[in-house]
Amino acid sequence: MRALPGVRSAAFVSDLPLSGGTDSLGFHVVGRPDPAPGKMYSAGFNMVTPGYFVTLAIPITSGREFTDADRTGTLR
Repeated sequence: MRALPGVRSAAFVSDLPLSGGTDSLGFHVVGRPDPAPGKMYSAGFNMVTPGYFVTLAIPITSGREFTDADRTGTLR
């Protein structure tokens, strides 16, 4: 997409902002019993690619943009 004429910026997002869509992942808390069935601990998340904030014109007020070099074990 970025190579198309006239495209200034492009990025991927798993769920569009304000769409109501979300992904979640269950997890266990070490040292605590699992909750009752149907009451699992979970956290919502959204996947984006580098360039996401620039593409949506969202200013970064602290920290930095994601890069292709961001991987497990690298500096946060």
